[in-house]
Amino acid sequence: MISLFRFCISLFLFLMTIPSSLFATNGIIVQSVWVTSDMDAQKHRIEMLLAKPDFDFSLPFVRIILDKNQKEPRGKTQWKTITLSTSIKNQWEFLQLLFHEFWHVVDIYKLTPDVTGFDRSFSFYDISWQDVTIKKPGETSQNFISGYAASNRYEDFAESFGFYIFHNDEFVDRAMRNDSLRQKYLFLQKYVFVHGEFTGTDFGSADVPKYFWDTTKLPIFVNKYLYSLS
Repeated sequence: MISLFRFCISLFLFLMTIPSSLFATNGIIVQSVWVTSDMDAQKHRIEMLLAKPDFDFSLPFVRIILDKNQKEPRGKTQWKTITLSTSIKNQWEFLQLLFHEFWHVVDIYKLTPDVTGFDRSFSFYDISWQDVTIKKPGETSQNFISGYAASNRYEDFAESFGFYIFHNDEFVDRAMRNDSLRQKYLFLQKYVFVHGEFTGTDFGSADVPKYFWDTTKLPIFVNKYLYSLS
């Protein structure tokens, strides 16, 4: 699935350069209303990234809308539409927010039941959840990557997904001390990152607190992450 991440980062850079435009590729349509400066330099970066090996990002039609009027929530996914606020000024936060919403799409539309009816997503949900918002008996805040992850099973998936990519070493450390986190890490390793992508990496630019609410608010080195995809 590494090509999925290359596609996403290309998409991210594209969104930061195209004013009031519509972009379509691989079933993704992006409506951008974000105008930025330094267009030529950003355009060159996008062209370089898109020149990499072909992307195999195969998902149903997805629309991404950048809404300058949206403040809270910063991002949301409804059906096959992702809406993102353009009020976010930190590049690292916007990148992680975009990906966080994409992980919901991957969860719902990519990890679908196979021919036997086995739904991989439910293998993840069953670790901590009885239902969408009902935790299993004995589950505590320590069994979730973040406070937001403990709000429902879908946020648990997306927050864990993002933490696996951007803070893999820290995830391993926490998984060694908590069985629920260990199972979640192993799920992502087995069913998503099947070629060992991001194992042993960490893109954080600051220490991760013992408790935090939202993984997208943890600062990362964006350039270090981009370099890892090259």
